Amino acid sequence: MDDQMLIQLLEKACPRPSYLAPTDGGPILALALHCLMVNDGFILASEGGQSIADPATRFLPQKDWNGKLLDQWIFFYTKPGKARKFTLHCSLQGRTKRMFIHASEENNLANICVLGLQLENYISRPNTLASNSWRAPPGQELVVRNAAKMSGLMTEHVIQPLLQMAEEEQGPPPGAASVTGRSEQQHQQRQGGLLPTVSNWLRQPQGALGARAVNYLTVAAVTGLVLGFVGLVVQRARGPLLQRRA
Repeated sequence: MDDQMLIQLLEKACPRPSYLAPTDGGPILALALHCLMVNDGFILASEGGQSIADPATRFLPQKDWNGKLLDQWIFFYTKPGKARKFTLHCSLQGRTKRMFIHASEENNLANICVLGLQLENYISRPNTLASNSWRAPPGQELVVRNAAKMSGLMTEHVIQPLLQMAEEEQGPPPGAASVTGRSEQQHQQRQGGLLPTVSNWLRQPQGALGARAVNYLTVAAVTGLVLGFVGLVVQRARGPLLQRRA
């Protein structure tokens, strides 16, 4: 991550940055940190918990991201594959101009990462944004600097440990599909009665018997059913004859 690449991300997050020119640079650094989070796969979440995953607008922060709190900037994220939301809380110390970064996982007090960055090491001349552009005039340095160092520190001390400690999103239990399949098969057997059950059994491989033995069993079963049906018909036909002879 070099300075020019970070500028490109900031342009996506804030296309018209002139309102940041009068500041001391605190919101610029906070916005840059937000861009690093999104660039690493985090998805901005609204207060209602909805994720904003549109590729065209995914770097845009929430509308009230700046000015809601004095020298504090808070962003909420989700992460594909992770179960809970994440919070990035940036707080600038007025006297020392040191930005304290506090990243955490929702409902997990054991997963908290902190980092401190000195403002002037990464932000210079915020007033250059008065031109309403992140591009520096010829001969002047960019408003952000040392992007590679900033990105490396964020990755090492915030993003990687935060994700390593985060709870994974849980899918269906491993045996859920097989249990469902067995339930459907049992339902079909109850609905179809005895003959489908016998038919299903006969179609299954019978180990050492082999396919020829299965065929013999099938013929025997069908023959038995036919003979039984014929015997029942004959027995019913003989009944009236015996009555007339008597």
